[in-house]
Amino acid sequence: MKPALSNLLVSLVLSWITNCSALPLIDTAKSWNGSSFFDWFGVPDSRYFGQTFVTEGGATKLDKVTVYIKDCWGFECADVPEPQGAINFSVSLVPWVGGNPSNQIGTPIASFGTFSTTNNSGAGGFEAFGIDAGGFLLEELTKYLIYFEVEEGSLGRAVFGRAGVNVDSYTSGGFTYRNFGYSPGYWYENTDDLAMRFEFSRLTAHISEPNTAWLVLLSMTVIPLVQRVRYIANCDPRQ
Repeated sequence: MKPALSNLLVSLVLSWITNCSALPLIDTAKSWNGSSFFDWFGVPDSRYFGQTFVTEGGATKLDKVTVYIKDCWGFECADVPEPQGAINFSVSLVPWVGGNPSNQIGTPIASFGTFSTTNNSGAGGFEAFGIDAGGFLLEELTKYLIYFEVEEGSLGRAVFGRAGVNVDSYTSGGFTYRNFGYSPGYWYENTDDLAMRFEFSRLTAHISEPNTAWLVLLSMTVIPLVQRVRYIANCDPRQ
């Protein structure tokens, strides 16, 4: 095949491959009133908060997760009289296995970094943490848990935005926690949700122009066959 034709075909193939078409959000925050919360997140007992979710069909990539966290004290945090310091926490992703409660969650398959609360940059109230998941590839129609783990040595306490109070705003998952002061070692999945946003994308391919697709198909099948027949004909000693 001539170089010019090869280059043309490569361009045509690339033209009908579309990378990263948008997927619907999983957005539990849309049902959040901006003030309800799960309490409290911190050492020693409440070191693990999380949210379960289920992927849609297709090769799905997790691009970004947003969660809402507020440094707390007073009645929100077991009557701690004043802020005790920042919460340092890591974010991990793991397949959800087992029942509810579950004493196992599988091995983390991704870690998305470590973050620190700032009392909403000193302004108080909830702070939005946008977590870059880097387009991590997920299995289709699979349940996962994204969880937040307080680092040892963190002195502060925090609360997480709580969506769907008394209303199950997201039926495929829920707020999940592990409390060392109550049934140590077990994870519990709740019908309420963390106020969160999950942003996805996926790789898809579609034919933008039928004539282009037929041209590519012909170039890959018919033309090489014709060239082969011509070669055999020209080299056959009986001709």
